[in-house]
Amino acid sequence: MEEAAKADILAALDDSGKRFVSMVRGLDPDRAARPVPGLTWTAVETAAHVVTVLGRLLGDRRRAATGEGVAELNATCLSEYTDRDINEIADRLEANLRTVIDRVYAKVAFDRQYPFHGGATISGGGGARWILCELLVHGYDIAAATGNEWAIPAAEASIAIRGPAESMNRLVESKTSARYRVRLGEDDTVEFVASSGPLAAGDEPIDVEPGEFLLAFFRRIEVSDPRLAAVVADLPSL
Repeated sequence: MEEAAKADILAALDDSGKRFVSMVRGLDPDRAARPVPGLTWTAVETAAHVVTVLGRLLGDRRRAATGEGVAELNATCLSEYTDRDINEIADRLEANLRTVIDRVYAKVAFDRQYPFHGGATISGGGGARWILCELLVHGYDIAAATGNEWAIPAAEASIAIRGPAESMNRLVESKTSARYRVRLGEDDTVEFVASSGPLAAGDEPIDVEPGEFLLAFFRRIEVSDPRLAAVVADLPSL
């Protein structure tokens, strides 16, 4: 991976991480306890979940054996991390993010492969993009629960979505060569292997705003474009 691309990923992690920590730190006990729409977690539990995800880069080597096992692993990790004081969680998030960005990813070769869920591997860069997904999507979740503002910059969403694209394509690429092409902007197209084989949505690129696609991909919003809806429905979850 080019150094410029790595620098862009780290800059996006730095920006979204600081915004995420700031939002979490600003929650009062009432808002922290509010349920997140569509999840079984409260706002503070969602923030704690992100702490545990970062922990998988900082010593916790557990990975789910199957895609279905990811939710179970998430639940286990969240039950083990019992702190629910919002300020303590914000401090832990800030410290872990700085370690991940400044010390771990700064030294990691982003082209090197690492163990991932489902028995697959992912590149260092793909893993960093997944962390960016966690921050952007769970930032959206906490904002939706607490009434905060949360921006998902198009450039950051475009970077983030390539983490799931890499890992999920690897899971199904041996079964089919058919690919969906999603155009996030001029000269910015990402491809996903079609898990069902045929391209039900057609083979022409589908134009979409990056932030919208990121949230649709993680089933946070529904989309009106039937072609994009067909793509999202066909992609494997992990």
